[in-house]
Amino acid sequence: GFLGECAISFIHEWPEARGWLEYATLLYATSYPAWGGDDGGWQEGPGYWSSYMSFALHFVAALREAAGIDLMQKPFFRNTPYYGLYTAPPYNEHSPFGDGQGSRPGPRLAPVLYAFSSLLKDPYLRWYAEAAGYRPGADVLSLATYDPSLSAKVPLDLPGSRVFPAVGLASLHSALGSAENDVSFLMRSSPYGSTSHGHADQNAFVLEAFGKGLAIATGYYP
Repeated sequence: GFLGECAISFIHEWPEARGWLEYATLLYATSYPAWGGDDGGWQEGPGYWSSYMSFALHFVAALREAAGIDLMQKPFFRNTPYYGLYTAPPYNEHSPFGDGQGSRPGPRLAPVLYAFSSLLKDPYLRWYAEAAGYRPGADVLSLATYDPSLSAKVPLDLPGSRVFPAVGLASLHSALGSAENDVSFLMRSSPYGSTSHGHADQNAFVLEAFGKGLAIATGYYP
């Protein structure tokens, strides 16, 4: 992604930059990511997901603006924001499964989900950002994806559960979007195992109720 951004910036000055851009775009369109599939799940947990999506969306947004190539049409990019929404709602206390799983997810995921909401025109994702108290303007990505015309919508009418088969993760909610009423149950049994920043927690589960962790993630970093 960084190489693609550099190529866009210097394509009119450096002849080799066109090859860089074609290479980066080909990888994003055909092979990205290594840690998930078309369903949008992520092997390494919400914390690392938010970091990598921030890197990726800088290139995705720049490529769409500069070249008219919309990588948001790729199934992974359309589905992956729902990984964040279902596994780590803004009112939850923890961010299972993976590095940083003991931290509150809202502040970390909100900037990325704001960008996704603009790129996909998705009001449920905009709700996440607003529910976490996020306000755009403090980072380059939010300036590039700023869209005040999109209104937020609480995801109460979305299905209460979602599965991400590529990473072996299921997320079930009693009232997704309602901090006062939501009880969530997540279970992980990943074909990736405990590689990279995924933890050694096969067949583990977590339970949160009303924004409080009851059965917390206990896997360890391998």
